[in-house]
Amino acid sequence: MIILAIAALLFGLAFITKRRFGVLGLALCAGLVLSGTLPGLGNVISSMGVVVPGVHPDVLAESLLILLPSLVLVFGGPRYQPGIIAIISSILYAAFAIVLLLGPLGDVLDLDATGERIVEAARGANTLLLSGLVVLSLIDVILMRTPAHHGKGKKH
Repeated sequence: MIILAIAALLFGLAFITKRRFGVLGLALCAGLVLSGTLPGLGNVISSMGVVVPGVHPDVLAESLLILLPSLVLVFGGPRYQPGIIAIISSILYAAFAIVLLLGPLGDVLDLDATGERIVEAARGANTLLLSGLVVLSLIDVILMRTPAHHGKGKKH
């Protein structure tokens, strides 16, 4: 239930703001790198008194670090035009975030039998899923258009 709530929240943020999947996906990758390089952040969170029942401070810190760069870009990154592409982008962003969060959150969540099967299947295909999502992110970034320079070659 928590994973679905996180996915719905991330989907909603990306869809409402119409942010591009490629940039958000690469920001998730940056967050994954940050979470691996700042392992002591759980101690900082617990010393600040931030407590989430049933979630160890290290897990909370790792999850926040994974999401933080993309959440910053949700409010300031490049956009899609409204339409089906924005919906697909939002779905891919939420899915990418959930795949990355299954690592830290998968062990602390109380899952039913169906949830456990889904998490195990995702973990089994984790390398393939992550590789595919990173490639899709890169393709989206490559396909971004920069504004055309009108009058190129003309003197002002």
